[in-house]
Amino acid sequence: MLQENPSPAKGWKSVQTLVEIPRDRESGRHSHAGVEVGHIVRGDVSMEFDDGTAPRLRTGDTLFIPSGTVRSNA
Repeated sequence: MLQENPSPAKGWKSVQTLVEIPRDRESGRHSHAGVEVGHIVRGDVSMEFDDGTAPRLRTGDTLFIPSGTVRSNA
């Protein structure tokens, strides 16, 4: 965890983390209770969403994932 702060939205907090996904590993299907905003610092990641979309993000790309969106990362 890099930082944690109160959110302007009542009952929520803002959390910033650094996540490293090792090569040839997957995160498994999951979702988050809150909005996820991210930036790919190094490398690339494939995401597979339940709606059938499967973007591949690379170094420098940013992402915005609405709360409750189910996906896996590899």
